[in-house]
Amino acid sequence: MHSQGSQVNRGKDDEDEVFEQGDEHESYPEDSSVADHMAAFRPISNYFAVAGALQRGSIPTAIKPYRTFSTTTTAFHLASKPSLRLSLDEAAEMFKIPDLRQALVEYLHRLENGTHIVSGTRSNHCTLPFDRIQIWYKVRTQQMQYYISKVPDAPQTLRAVPPSTSCPHGLYDAVVINAEPQSEWPQCGLNGMSTLTYTM
Repeated sequence: MHSQGSQVNRGKDDEDEVFEQGDEHESYPEDSSVADHMAAFRPISNYFAVAGALQRGSIPTAIKPYRTFSTTTTAFHLASKPSLRLSLDEAAEMFKIPDLRQALVEYLHRLENGTHIVSGTRSNHCTLPFDRIQIWYKVRTQQMQYYISKVPDAPQTLRAVPPSTSCPHGLYDAVVINAEPQSEWPQCGLNGMSTLTYTM
């Protein structure tokens, strides 16, 4: 304040002069520095390429099991650390899935036979090679652009949060995914419903 003392008592005429000087600034239409900053975009991650590199072993330092994987139509990316680590019984109670253990048994059985859909009657007599699971509350998904099938579209984040006192039914994002490479949307219509499961 002391160093600015001479300016504190400046009169109205001085203020007007400063204001007018500020108005005299010339703009340069050819200067695109501001436009360059406004047009900056975050590069789109290609999870298909990452999944392919992981499968080929091109990233030897990657954490296993891999958190990025893909089918012919969709790529999935998980965070390095899961949201929860808990027992199957705890997960079944938390997410209100009483037949979680039976569904996982069926999933593993179908996985051995080359199918991934979990549906139908579940057996009550089943065993699993594990008793604890890891759960992610969110997953990044990516598909190819609709009109340019070889160019990956921007990834989308899907969330699923278990029931709580504030949200008794939980919160989740529902999506439509083109599951088969030969499917042509919208001519193929909607058939079936699947839940994403990733076994460790």
